[in-house]
Amino acid sequence: MIKVNLKDAEGDLEHLVEEAAGGEEVILTRGDGARFRIVPLQPAATESQELPARLGAIGNSLDRFIGIWSAEEEEEFLKAIEVFEEIDESLWS
Repeated sequence: MIKVNLKDAEGDLEHLVEEAAGGEEVILTRGDGARFRIVPLQPAATESQELPARLGAIGNSLDRFIGIWSAEEEEEFLKAIEVFEEIDESLWS
């Protein structure tokens, strides 16, 4: 993960964008503490890429609308819902 102050990033923006394009998480921080993430967007869908969504196969066709999770975010989410994977047998007897 790369964390850079917004003022410092101004002269290095091209490098930071390349890092984000390569999969690196890049966070920019503003003087007031606000944080921003540089995230590569998926290329615009072509007609052939949209076809599976119309046929009911969602796949990753919604990524451009809702974004994607980093591996860390996925791991955090899966850990948070582990409790729901357990079955309380006493409820079924």
